[in-house]
Amino acid sequence: MNIPKQKKFFYLKNVFIASLLITLIFTVYWQVTNHDFISLDDAAYVTDNDLVKGGLTAKGITEAFTTTQACNWHPLTWISHMIDFGFFGLNPGMHHLVNLIFHTLNSLLLFCILQQLTGATWRSAAVAVLFAIHPLHVESVAWIAERKDVLSTFFWMLTIMGYIRYTRFKSFKTYFIMLLCYILGLLSKPMLVTLPFALLLLDFWPLNRWNIFLKETEIKFISGNCVSLKEQRARLINLFIEKIPLFLLAFISCGITLYAQRGAIKSLDLSLITRISNAVNSYVIYLIKTMWPFDLALFYPFYYINPLCAILCALILCLISLSVLAVIKRLPYLTVGWFWYLGTLIPVIGIVQIGGQSMADRYTYIPFIGIFIMIAWSFTDLIERWRLSRTTLWIPFAVVLILLSARTHDQIGLWKDSETLCRHALKINYDNYVAHCDLALALKKKGDVDGAIMHYKEVLRLNPENCVANNNLGTLLSQTGQKDEGIQHLLTALKVNPHLADTYYNLGIVYYQSGNSRKAMEYFQKALQEKPGHTGAVEGINASLKNLQETEK
Repeated sequence: MNIPKQKKFFYLKNVFIASLLITLIFTVYWQVTNHDFISLDDAAYVTDNDLVKGGLTAKGITEAFTTTQACNWHPLTWISHMIDFGFFGLNPGMHHLVNLIFHTLNSLLLFCILQQLTGATWRSAAVAVLFAIHPLHVESVAWIAERKDVLSTFFWMLTIMGYIRYTRFKSFKTYFIMLLCYILGLLSKPMLVTLPFALLLLDFWPLNRWNIFLKETEIKFISGNCVSLKEQRARLINLFIEKIPLFLLAFISCGITLYAQRGAIKSLDLSLITRISNAVNSYVIYLIKTMWPFDLALFYPFYYINPLCAILCALILCLISLSVLAVIKRLPYLTVGWFWYLGTLIPVIGIVQIGGQSMADRYTYIPFIGIFIMIAWSFTDLIERWRLSRTTLWIPFAVVLILLSARTHDQIGLWKDSETLCRHALKINYDNYVAHCDLALALKKKGDVDGAIMHYKEVLRLNPENCVANNNLGTLLSQTGQKDEGIQHLLTALKVNPHLADTYYNLGIVYYQSGNSRKAMEYFQKALQEKPGHTGAVEGINASLKNLQETEK
């Protein structure tokens, strides 16, 4: 069968762009396959996680759907880690490679989606390239514990592809496949609750399913049928109705997530004004980092925001919003891109504060697609409006591409191990207590006990009630002969959280080594109460009983 020349060229062009995209991503990111696990979360997600290390079993899959480990409910993410462990064990390079493959697939799917929606091949390619190599996306790819980001985005993209097909063919089968992809995405990470709203934006542009701004004569000119404005509003309502199953799934996911993260929610510790101030400030900082992606850190501590700064940021956001709405008929992609950015960030912007961070690079993985659409389409439109040559378009884009690739390559290098990553974070902000804590863990592993103790003390200077630092510092001090001070830190950890099985166990060890077997057995028993089956606690109880029996003889 002869393929038309024009269609053949179209396919060859797509293959060429896809090949370039894959080559670019692997060239920039390949070093990640030589990186190690890091202390923060990789232990909780993989290296010290008995659920994951048990491999892919029926019991493991059941547990994945019932556990809220790491204050999250994302069973498909746990299952993906189980599969990795089954194939690769604790080889960090292969775990990193899987993340890289998902990121590559996400970039390719984004290109395909935008091209199908708009027919604009090169603009779609530009958005996909920016998505693929922007430095703020490094955290989502180079951090093994962030598998949930790249995995959930993979299903986000598949859901949108299913939706595009559904809008064209309106079949129940297509809708069901789309719904299934969305469910799998929510099972990977609940941040996908904003997807139904993102689909409504795509309905407006580029699918043009709203038509609420068109006059009846314009509608007749486009469709050949005279459709009343009343009928148009009915169609708009139908756009919401057809997404009711998606909204219901999102609502259920929100409920499960709030339950799973109930221990990590900090909203009650911070006033609503404080959280809103941080949210508007973060929106603007993310925009700044889009254009100037420097001083990127593992963790951004929550800090006091000047009210005037928060008001200024709010005004900037309002000004941009009003500006894109003012040109909504002429430049609809600006409205869609901007509200995509604002909307998809809502679950993680901090109105409901989860954890102690003020913001995080990984949160931009999906939201920045909207910003990249705004950049690619508006820049191309300007070139066409000014009737400039294509060289005017490609030269600056090539320069930006080279600069971003170099910056991303450097940023990836910082993720090679915990010590490198944390020392970089402390250069940006020495009061980063999470960086101090993780650096202490890394130094302890390499045998630098004095360095670990120093950094744990820095954590407690900044955050006196930090349970991890109090537990680990107490253990290290006890091991170096400073038992009284060590015990005080362990007791402080239990005062903050009386359900720490390992801290009870560590206290038991300290008292056992001091010769106080009765006191040691008391703490071993408490450890066993908090964590039934705690192997160390069982062994400690048996050893303490043996000592007591020998003493009585």
